[in-house]
Amino acid sequence: MQRRIEQHDPVGAMVGKLMARVAPLTLTDPDSPEFQPEKCQTLHDIARFVHQRAMAEMFEVTQLSRQERSRARALRWRIPMELLLVDLGGGLAEAAGRTVSPEEITSVPLSALVEGITDPRLRWSGPIGFDLKGFMSVVVRSTADDQRHGEASYAACARDFVHFNSRLAYHFATVEAICGESINENHIRFRFYGGGAEMQRREWRGHFLATVLAHNRFKVQQVADPVDALIAKHRAPVIEEALVMLGRLMVASRQLDMVMQDHGAADAFAQSFLAGDYQFESVRRRMGGESV
Repeated sequence: MQRRIEQHDPVGAMVGKLMARVAPLTLTDPDSPEFQPEKCQTLHDIARFVHQRAMAEMFEVTQLSRQERSRARALRWRIPMELLLVDLGGGLAEAAGRTVSPEEITSVPLSALVEGITDPRLRWSGPIGFDLKGFMSVVVRSTADDQRHGEASYAACARDFVHFNSRLAYHFATVEAICGESINENHIRFRFYGGGAEMQRREWRGHFLATVLAHNRFKVQQVADPVDALIAKHRAPVIEEALVMLGRLMVASRQLDMVMQDHGAADAFAQSFLAGDYQFESVRRRMGGESV
């Protein structure tokens, strides 16, 4: 039957053979050991592999080159976090100097992120609570690990784009976002990992993050400690709102792994955050105030 089709429609047969080399996607799982360049069978596989590896490389950025560092400008704000900015074009006001105020940020997604980070309802001084086991796990890890806490954070920005790389205490967060007129291009990719506490507490912290993110329309993947989330193809106001929420979430999660006692506590913290209680006073009262 196939031979008869080829004889009567040789062009169609050739197109069919060509499409078999172009269209099918066999590399579907980026976490699979089979996700390797030599396993690519079609052009679709190659495009998928290149795109996935390019995105992964973006999220592995931990420092800028010497030349990029020399172009970085310091954000002048009330927050006890050093943030250096690199303007890729249209991200900062033309008159901005070596130090930049939040009002001089013209990048739409970065401005939304900064709005969330500077929310006055967030706690910056002192721990969320205190748990002796959580504290001791931090002491043990801090003597054994080479985690670069307290270093400067960076943001590369343009009018509609931001790539934000943050370190808060022992935690690492990366936000990459496009927020413009094209709904098909608008998206946020978020990754959060690390911490000073033992792995179990960091996993509970991850559950807290995943719960909040899913409630805010993100597609979330949590594997042990790291949390990866994506929201895509929404209008700019939706992306801006999500970025403001992310700014709050990153700050509210500071040292939160230290006070996570169990899975139920993670749910309680998530509900508290979703209710606008960013200092988790309701959870502290429920669990015995300072014994949290």
